[in-house]
Amino acid sequence: MEPIVALATPWGVGALHVIRISGDASKNTVEAFLNKPLQKPRHASLRYFSSEKVEDQVVAIWYSEPHSYTGEEMVEIMCHGNPAIAELIIETLLDAGMKPAQPGEFTFRAFLNGKMDLTQAEAVNDLILARSTELLKAGENTLKGKLSDRIASLRNKVLNVLAFLQAAMDFPEDVEESSIEEQLREILVETEDLIESAKTAEILRKGISLVIAGRPNVGKSSLMNALVGMERSIVSQIPGTTRDYIEQYTVLGKIPVNVVDTAGLRHTDDPIEQEGVKLALRRIEEADLVIFLYDASTGWTDEDKQMFNLIQEEKTIVVGNKIDKGKGTEQHPKAYFVSAKEKTGIDRIIEAIHQLMNITEPPKLLVSQRQMGLLEKTLGDVHDALEHLGVYAEVAADDLFSALRNLTTLIDGDVEEDLLSTVFSNFCIGK
Repeated sequence: MEPIVALATPWGVGALHVIRISGDASKNTVEAFLNKPLQKPRHASLRYFSSEKVEDQVVAIWYSEPHSYTGEEMVEIMCHGNPAIAELIIETLLDAGMKPAQPGEFTFRAFLNGKMDLTQAEAVNDLILARSTELLKAGENTLKGKLSDRIASLRNKVLNVLAFLQAAMDFPEDVEESSIEEQLREILVETEDLIESAKTAEILRKGISLVIAGRPNVGKSSLMNALVGMERSIVSQIPGTTRDYIEQYTVLGKIPVNVVDTAGLRHTDDPIEQEGVKLALRRIEEADLVIFLYDASTGWTDEDKQMFNLIQEEKTIVVGNKIDKGKGTEQHPKAYFVSAKEKTGIDRIIEAIHQLMNITEPPKLLVSQRQMGLLEKTLGDVHDALEHLGVYAEVAADDLFSALRNLTTLIDGDVEEDLLSTVFSNFCIGK
């Protein structure tokens, strides 16, 4: 393929920049600007890069085909970390006939040349963007091919069940359908496990929106400050101080969280405060999770109950605040108790967030949204096959054919150009 070139390190001033080249005649093109040829593959060589535009002392490494990241002939040039030097070296190579690499093009070529399958290629970008050690480990496992192995194993199981089912249709007296049902249930469990891992990884990758809601003057701003570890919201004893929402990014335990402090929920004649309440309800509706806060020192009041009815209970953690002042007679039966002022009980809220988001253990593998969608389709197909088994065996076989297609598409089959474009378009240039 035609040679491509790109900067593989972040733009800016640093100790070094790495320029990556891949494609036909990469070595010959680069050597035209070096004072000595590159003699040994995979050896770092100190050279002078010289053209009409730039001169610099560089370290160059040549990778022979197919023993490179892309499977093509490759050269990597390490120059001094002045961005002007890197830019002029790239311009020199573009003038010599190379093309600028598109986002993800190096990994795309690695995929096309069989250096990795599609699940591994997608893991490259996830690994680069991972924001926690848990995601890094999961990304490394996926890049090593462990997700591919799991999917390939799942595909073989579906294939075996399909063959078994077809044998049962042809020779019903020799094959028991109960054994087919047992195998299908095992496939369901394994597919569900992969999907749960995908959901966990997605939460750790993208984070969640957490809204703090409740009546005025229950300590929402104090709780936000305690959660984010800084004085982000104004704390006042005057009810209705917060008219707009205030948000702050933080990490709670393992989860990246955008914490939103909203206006107090109450009936009011103040038109500005009314708008604040409407905005708060909108943010509550959009949130992944809500903390409904009330004043534990006065107890769980009728006003709290009225405002709590405005929120979806299944995505809500109820928290009683101000326990440093004591507790009122009636409390919510499932409440967690804190003192935002004294920052006590905060750890229990963070634990509750992890439990409600089902982050009980780190993901073993990184599964992308595309992959999760195909796994969910596979899950649906296997569920359908179980329902049709014993009544419409031919339909059950069609269901398993559909599952087989989805699993094949996950790793290496029937990949359309627009799908590949979608997968690689989010990569950084140089990777």
